[in-house]
Amino acid sequence: MEAVTEIKEGYKKTKIGWIPEDWNVGLLGEVTTLKRGRFSPRPRNDPKYYNGQIPFVQTGDVTNSKGRVNTYTQTLNEEGLKVSVLFKKGTILITIAANIGHCSILEFDMACPDSLIGIECGSKIHNEFLNYYMHTQQRRIDYLAPAGAQKNINVEFLKPLKIVVPPLPEQQKIAKILSTWDKAIEQSQKLIEQLNSRKKGLMQQLLTGKTRLKGFSGEWKEVKLGEYFKQRNETNHIELPLLSVGINGVYPQDDSVKKDTSNSDKSKYKRICVGDIGYNTMRMWQGRSALSKLEGIVSPAYTIVTPNKNADSLFFSYLFKLDYVVHRFYRYSQGLVSDTWQCRFNDFKKVKVLCPPTIEEQQAIAKVLTTADNEIKTQETYLQQLQDQKKGLMQQLLTGQKRVKVNN
Repeated sequence: MEAVTEIKEGYKKTKIGWIPEDWNVGLLGEVTTLKRGRFSPRPRNDPKYYNGQIPFVQTGDVTNSKGRVNTYTQTLNEEGLKVSVLFKKGTILITIAANIGHCSILEFDMACPDSLIGIECGSKIHNEFLNYYMHTQQRRIDYLAPAGAQKNINVEFLKPLKIVVPPLPEQQKIAKILSTWDKAIEQSQKLIEQLNSRKKGLMQQLLTGKTRLKGFSGEWKEVKLGEYFKQRNETNHIELPLLSVGINGVYPQDDSVKKDTSNSDKSKYKRICVGDIGYNTMRMWQGRSALSKLEGIVSPAYTIVTPNKNADSLFFSYLFKLDYVVHRFYRYSQGLVSDTWQCRFNDFKKVKVLCPPTIEEQQAIAKVLTTADNEIKTQETYLQQLQDQKKGLMQQLLTGQKRVKVNN
């Protein structure tokens, strides 16, 4: 019995799926000009080719560019340009080795090495539309790339790549809509950077006593952490859930993206309670600590400290991230080499930190910093929503599932 083929009104079935009847399927090599970058000096790092006025884009500049290349990490001089290739503003660059298939548009002329291919659009294809479309093809290109000692692709691989070719006005309208989302995403990312910078400044001022909150006075003093914390070293709590300690706090192991490498025997795992601070005994000198909002058990690799009545653990969780405090943990860590340095509780309790005279001031400072954190989290949630919306729009607009009105 023959399978029934679905027929979509106003659409046609093609080798790349259903597309609107007035769209076409083209080959990348037919609607664009593909040219490989070049950089062939011998030796490659000879300084006589570098440090001129010509921007020299690298693969990393493309993969980290968020769709538009407007920064660079290297420059060539005139001698360097003789052994390279200059691509014009508006050219789409695609990475062809290591991180394969990542695309970005040049915002000004740049020289390119042979790890990149330049895509110059013809009259039937709009470069911004194609750049968005090629982003949706990155995984496919990477999957189809020939596997060898290292996966890579070339011009001949890209030429027969099938792409959608809507009418040019529709391409331009689609690109304009998606660029609106890109601008909103960029603005949101900049705001998050500003909020993080402001929080860092607040921490530096409030956690050192340089700026005092209204209503508080009295001298800040350096006090050993042993005055504020005692160790929690409770084991044999296998009935409690397994938790992980990370840069974002203490969370269930089931929520971790990392593979569970814990032992089947959890009898030696340590209990951590709400309000405790857990820190990596061998990485406290790198600032690896987190406040727990959960009760559970964590790896024996962690030291668990619980606050005394004169200590607000939220305040100290922020304090432990300050550079000068992290450096003091570094000074008190014991071991022959960095891979074996440990900051056990006996070392931890000797560390002196600058603290306000009352727990009430600790709590007030923690409240201000928590408010700053919440503002950042709100903006990060909004950013994620924008990114999800753009992803959904790309799926609909670049396949023709959703059509746009084009002004005649």
